[in-house]
Amino acid sequence: MEPHPIQFPPKKPLWKCTRVELNAFTGPDLIQFVADRLEEEDASDKLIPPDEVIGEQADQRHTARARGELQEIILRLLGLDDLVARLVEETPIDPVEFGDLETALTDNPPISWRQSTDEHVDDRLGDEIEAKGEQIAREALEGWADSA
Repeated sequence: MEPHPIQFPPKKPLWKCTRVELNAFTGPDLIQFVADRLEEEDASDKLIPPDEVIGEQADQRHTARARGELQEIILRLLGLDDLVARLVEETPIDPVEFGDLETALTDNPPISWRQSTDEHVDDRLGDEIEAKGEQIAREALEGWADSA
């Protein structure tokens, strides 16, 4: 039903139309209702952008796929899991004590115990983990280059 204006004294236009309570539909019924209405209005065709936009999207996807593939290959060849284990071993932290966690949660009630634990670990590691990680990565790359 097409809405149409009703003429009468108010200065703002009033519209007579059919109201539909979308929240009364089940999921599948809502999808079907929207699909049917789009079809009735001849608005069911997919939008296809210009060739230039499609080309840009294809180039972005190609680059992302290439980057992802190379990252996976390089990480596998370098033995990332072993490097991570070494970095963890070479940057030990004090265990998180319940008292530290309880104090942090009391001082900042909205924070979760997980977030508090994460902050504790980050504070203990400081910049040491980055420096040690770079050293381990450089050693791995040099060893890889020598063996290639």
